[in-house]
Amino acid sequence: MPHRVRPIARIRLARSLPRLLLVPVVVALAGSGAIAAGLVVVDGLAGIALAVLGGIVVIGALGASAVLLSVRLEVEESAVGLTWLGGERIYPLSPGPVTRVQLRGEHASRIRARTGALGWAVGRARLRDEEEIELVRLAPTRTAILVPTERGRLAIAAANDDILLDALSRAARARQRLEALSDPDPAPAMIAPQPAQPAEAAHTEPPALTG
Repeated sequence: MPHRVRPIARIRLARSLPRLLLVPVVVALAGSGAIAAGLVVVDGLAGIALAVLGGIVVIGALGASAVLLSVRLEVEESAVGLTWLGGERIYPLSPGPVTRVQLRGEHASRIRARTGALGWAVGRARLRDEEEIELVRLAPTRTAILVPTERGRLAIAAANDDILLDALSRAARARQRLEALSDPDPAPAMIAPQPAQPAEAAHTEPPALTG
């Protein structure tokens, strides 16, 4: 596991609580109904088994809700860290432009997530049916910021894009300072601009990526 360092910034993600909690709540209600039926309607071992099954369903729904609500994102000098209840994933940053992709509206780019529902998704996704990316989107936002990482591009739906872009710029500058200290006479390629340089790069994607 990569070594964690003190983050440059903690990024607040856009969240839609009704969309995040709708499925877990429905599942929990179904589990509660099974518990009630097992205790009141169904007799004998079958009723006990139904009540136990309902309890497991309720616990699973509550656990899923807790995990979704605990998702956090941090920007470090050389990585973006995604954490949740009981786990984390580190995305080491790689050189490349930071761009903004439109996900809703007339010119929206199509994105298909493998895990998610009702406008939210976390994990692997496919952008424009041609690029495998990682996605962190907890609300049906109009846009997401695409960050180049060693795992592929990471699409982040932040509550405030400008705060995320500023954090990525600060991370790039900090990384350049560390590289300059470690190598007094670096080759030009070693101090080339890193992710989140000019803010203009985040407003439209390179022509090769449109469509």
